[in-house]
Amino acid sequence: MTSSRHPAPPCVGLVVAGDVFGGAERQVVTLCRAAGGRYRPMLLPTLPGALTAEAMAAGVDVRPLYLVSTSVPSCAHRLHDLARSIGVDVLHTHGYRAAAIVALAGLHGRPVVRTVHGAPETFGSPRMALNELVGRLADRWSRATRVYVSEDLKARLEGGGRDTVIHNGVDSPDDRPPRPEAFVAGRAHFVAVGRLDTVKALHVVIDAMSRADLAARAVLHIVGEGPERADLEARVTALGLGQAVTFHGFRRDALAFIAHADALVLSSSHEGIPYVLLEALAFGRPAVCTRVGGIPEVVRDGIEGLLVPPADPAALAAALGRLLDDPVLVADLASAGRVRIASEFSAPMMASRYAALYREVLDRGGGR
Repeated sequence: MTSSRHPAPPCVGLVVAGDVFGGAERQVVTLCRAAGGRYRPMLLPTLPGALTAEAMAAGVDVRPLYLVSTSVPSCAHRLHDLARSIGVDVLHTHGYRAAAIVALAGLHGRPVVRTVHGAPETFGSPRMALNELVGRLADRWSRATRVYVSEDLKARLEGGGRDTVIHNGVDSPDDRPPRPEAFVAGRAHFVAVGRLDTVKALHVVIDAMSRADLAARAVLHIVGEGPERADLEARVTALGLGQAVTFHGFRRDALAFIAHADALVLSSSHEGIPYVLLEALAFGRPAVCTRVGGIPEVVRDGIEGLLVPPADPAALAAALGRLLDDPVLVADLASAGRVRIASEFSAPMMASRYAALYREVLDRGGGR
């Protein structure tokens, strides 16, 4: 296998489910695009879905593991053969399923890196609790080096030994996408982007829109799909906010909503390092976020954005109203946000840190 004692860049196989396209999948595609010759990325999705199309459109080398079967053992068998035939040096897993497939593949001569993107949402879900256990056992079996996307996650979940932190990074935008047609003139436009599930706590921002005079001055655009959508729509109706809150579902042009938002809103009860936040700051858009998870590692209150307590609609409404009333503050946040991304959370910086880690684990030697 390649090591830093040899000049050739290592071949890195990134194993990820890929049946949805969220923050983890965005990081994987960004990591592939930002390699810059420091490593040779190869994307190995285990399930069909949006990730394969997005990655191929970005020019990423994609070798689907699901051509044989979507079962874990069949994917593991295909991974074993593929990794040997194309000379994968390092396996980089994302998620419990990917960790299990790598462990079952029996490639103990290759080092494994596992990125942990968020805290396991195991409360009330035996299946998620089982997935978390499977992931930890798989990491132990493959002797994976665990990477956390935030210091908060490392403090919560650290398993000791070789655990480390590498923050997510985002590409600097070259051009701003076209303004969404839904952004009508004469109103401010707040945007919430993400899966509509419990951890995103979107009921909090909906409740915030019913306070003060926000509904008369702004529209909240909710971009994404998920199991909470029906309940959230019912809440909007009950509060009489039909003209102030719009559900757009999954949108391939979600970045356009972020790029033109008067404020990105994150009301989550937990986050790692959300890509929608990095993208908003890169475009110079202000953000109002809950002070949870890794968010304070990106946004300093009053400098790059405004931080509020979780589950506090009144505080969230006050922060959004403050942005509407203070254009100087908005300009200052926008400027500081762009600097923050360029100096601490850029895609090349993330790729450089992972490249150094790949070399490190190769020098140590992987597996058994």
